Formats: sequence, structure tokens, C-alpha cells
Amino acid sequence: MTSTYLVKALYLRLLIVSFYLAVIHASSPDVWISVGKRLENTVDEISLPDASYLTGITSYQIEDDGKPEVVFLATDTSKRGDAPVYMIRSNNVSKIYEDETTTYFESIGYSKNTDTIYLTSPSTKSIISLGPKGSNTFKMEGMRPAGLVVDTCTSTVFWSNTARGSGSIMAWRENDGSLLQSKVLVGKGLSKPRGLSLDPSTGQIYWIDQVRNKFSIMRALLDGSKVETVLSGEEGEPFSLAVTPSWIYWSDWSKAAVYRIDKSNPTKPEVVKKYKSSKPNGITHVSNQSVSCDSRSPVTFP
Repeated sequence: MTSTYLVKALYLRLLIVSFYLAVIHASSPDVWISVGKRLENTVDEISLPDASYLTGITSYQIEDDGKPEVVFLATDTSKRGDAPVYMIRSNNVSKIYEDETTTYFESIGYSKNTDTIYLTSPSTKSIISLGPKGSNTFKMEGMRPAGLVVDTCTSTVFWSNTARGSGSIMAWRENDGSLLQSKVLVGKGLSKPRGLSLDPSTGQIYWIDQVRNKFSIMRALLDGSKVETVLSGEEGEPFSLAVTPSWIYWSDWSKAAVYRIDKSNPTKPEVVKKYKSSKPNGITHVSNQSVSCDSRSPVTFP
């Protein structure tokens, strides 16, 4: 009787574990996280041996000989003050930029329209652009750039300001003046917004706002209207955010884990993975679907 019970209990446990792994592997292989010296999803990883501590990450697709190829861009930290940026194509890693003025970049975004990479440097209060004509550094006096994402449909750069007492979500249209002329989209009720992400299926922008040990996942239309809180949480410190057609994913520093919630029922966060040796940092969604621009509410600039 005891032996039969133990066998059934073990079988039931294996079923539960198998089901859990199947759900995780089936739902999130298109979500990549930067952690330590590697990029990983639930089924694969890309090692960057020369990296120190990867932070920001973004991804986009290109056509190579008629076949789609995913390109990753990742930022790294450096105690010496020469923070690098890496490009990863077909598991080939190359350093494409190095900045001697900062030790790390928090976020990275890419614009296909202008073939330009954008970086945020909170420590130097700057946004850096890397384009076909070289690099430019935009000093944001009185501000502290953190999160950043680019909307290719409207050629708009969205970024967050985490300066004490003036947290805000900003927008800047490419090829239209200087980043210093950014427009405030959301300027009230925010403390430390970061981790910006776009939802390509609904045309909304998402971000995380942190107040001490409490956080909120928020969203709005791209023109800054209809701001709402999707989820409120305690005892957490989210760093980065990614939105898929069905889920919202985020990395959490204080819990050293990646979580997700169902967009249609955002009440019960699920643990995707917990980490023991390194905190998860940047997170990106590699979409296999073409982006529809029909749902966009473009920003109106003066």
C-alpha cells in the first residue's frame, strides 16, 4: 500500500512539473532576458564572454538572403568608465560602440526608419544616438533618462525621466529638431518611471513606476491619453518590461526573477524563472508578426 502510494505521488509530481515546463517553454521562447554575461530565453542562450554585466537589450528583424534574421543589441557595464554596446547576429557577437564617459547604459532602442540606435545614460543625464553619420550626445539638464523605446510606425522616440520630483514620460520625433525639444506625454503622478515598452497590437505604451518598495505597471495611448494602472505590486523592484500580444513580462531586481501577467486578466503574476547567481536585467520580445500601424494614436508636436 505504501509503495503504491509513493509511486502514484511521484507520478503526479512528474506530471505537474512536466505541465509547468511545457507551459513555460511553449509561451515564452520569444522573450529574451539579459542576465550576467548572456542573453537567454526558456530554451536557448547566447553567451558574451567579454561582457561584464549586461543591462539593456532590444531586438529587431532584418532580411538576409530573403530569410528573416533576428538582431540583438545589448548594453554592458564597465567600472573603468567605457561602457560598451554589442550587436548579436546569428550568435556572432561584435562590439559596435564604447563610451568613455559612462559606466553603463540603462536602455537601448533601435529605429529602422533612420538606422539609428538610441541609448540612455542616467549617470551622465544623457541620451546618445548612433546613426549612419556618427554619434551624438544630448545632455538632458535637470532630467535623468532611463527607459527608452522607439515606435517605427510614427518614428517617435519615447523615453522616461526619473529625476527626483519630476518623473515623466517623454516623446521626441526623429528628424524634427533636437532631443532637447522632447514633449512631455505624462508629467503628473509619476515617481520613477522606467522599463518602457510598446504594445504593437494595441498601439499603447507601457512602463513601470517605482515608489519605495511599491511598483505599478502602467500604460497609455501613444499621445499620452487614457493613462491607467494595469497592476500594483509590493516588495518588488522591476527593471525592464516587454509586452507580447497576450502577456506582459518584467524582470525584478529585488526578487531576482522574471514575472508575467495575462493582459486580459492582469491580476495574478506568474513566475517565469528565478535566478540564483545574477539578477535579470533587460527584457525584449522577438515578434514573428508584422507590425500594424492602424491602431496608432500619433503624438502631436508643436
